[in-house]
Amino acid sequence: MATRKPTPLAADLIARKGEAAAAMAPTTTSTTASSEPYGTKGTVSPTARLDPERYHRLVAYAARFVLRKTYQDILVEALDVYLDQMAE
Repeated sequence: MATRKPTPLAADLIARKGEAAAAMAPTTTSTTASSEPYGTKGTVSPTARLDPERYHRLVAYAARFVLRKTYQDILVEALDVYLDQMAE
């Protein structure tokens, strides 16, 4: 296997402190962040930490279905029921 020596750095390639410049012109990007944290499919991704007992109950419940329900489907359905009850 052939090994190559690295190209030595010439004095004109080394920038002194405070003299460094960008190699390319900076690109302009929008600095205003959206107030709504939507993902790629128009949804928001909140997270919920579950204790081991609740997690195992969720896994067991999801496994009961022939076409296994996703945890997200179960939690969204439960949240909808809860929010509908709170609206009454």
